[in-house]
Amino acid sequence: MKEAIIIEEEFVLTNEEKLLIKIVEKASGILYISLKSTKRDSDINIARNILGLLLRRETHCTYKRAGWVINRHHSSVVTYEKKFNDNYNFYPEFKRVYDKVIQIKENNHFTTNQEMTLIKRQILEMEK
Repeated sequence: MKEAIIIEEEFVLTNEEKLLIKIVEKASGILYISLKSTKRDSDINIARNILGLLLRRETHCTYKRAGWVINRHHSSVVTYEKKFNDNYNFYPEFKRVYDKVIQIKENNHFTTNQEMTLIKRQILEMEK
C-alpha cells in the first residue's frame, strides 16, 4: 500500500495582510497571537471574525489563505462573510470594533507618528 504524501503550502504574510492585522489589533486591543490561538472568548472571536472578513474583502485572497492567516479552516471565513450583516446589525460590540477598524483603515488614523513608526517596525520584524 502506497503512502499518501501531503504537502502543506508555506504562506508568508504580505505587507497588506500585516497592515490589516495591525489595524485590527489597534481597534480591538487583541494581539494577533491571540487571534491565531484556539481561544474562544467573545472579544477574540469578534476580532478574528473581522480580520478574516477583511482579508477577503481587502486583499481578495482565497478562503484558504484567509483561514491560514487566522489559523482557522477556510469554512470559518465563509461563515464570517455569510453572517456579517447579522453580526453588524445585532451585536453592538461587533459593530463598534468593525466601525473602528474601518475608521482607522480609511483615515490611516494612528494616534502618533511614533505609533505608526512602531507598527512599521513590527511589520518588518514579522518579515524576519
